[in-house]
Amino acid sequence: MDHAPDSAPVELGGGNVSDVVRIGDTVHRTAGPWTPTIHALLAWVRAQGVDVVPAPLGVDAEGREVLSWLPGEVAGWPVPHWVWDLGTLHDGVALVGFIDVDMASPGPRAWDLAYLGYRMCGWCEDMPAPDGPAPAERLETLLDGYGRDLAPEAGELRRTMVGRLHELADWTEAHARVTGRQELFGHATMYRRDADRLR
Repeated sequence: MDHAPDSAPVELGGGNVSDVVRIGDTVHRTAGPWTPTIHALLAWVRAQGVDVVPAPLGVDAEGREVLSWLPGEVAGWPVPHWVWDLGTLHDGVALVGFIDVDMASPGPRAWDLAYLGYRMCGWCEDMPAPDGPAPAERLETLLDGYGRDLAPEAGELRRTMVGRLHELADWTEAHARVTGRQELFGHATMYRRDADRLR
């Protein structure tokens, strides 16, 4: 994939699993054996009329996956206040995209919902919720929004969070060993601490 000569790579921070750069209106990041499957998923989602996910554009000469660039502010760490503000969508700030799906895989909905609840309800050590409702109350709100007829009950979902976090810790440690990224061992330790707090 060729780019205009004035499209100098700009390193994008915030990722823990892959190296990411922006080149013009594209994003290039480390590819893996999962990349063709994720690209097929993104292409299918876009074919259904969902245009808030990046378009898969193949692989570059360096073997990195190439995706279309979605402009906007990414909710990295620490999470900006607008993530927690229910008034965000009424204040001129709207969701413009959904990125970082390289770990998407088939599985039970409770597995994904458990991780979403862990991250967004305030149980995550590196992403605590601001003052206000307790994590359990936030989880009830999430389940209401998701649809009680589709979601597991809160206690079951919390138990699923524990299993999900232990699996994530194991994967993160293995990835740290393979990549030599020592800081990931700290992430794995945090996931286990968070799992212990959820019991």
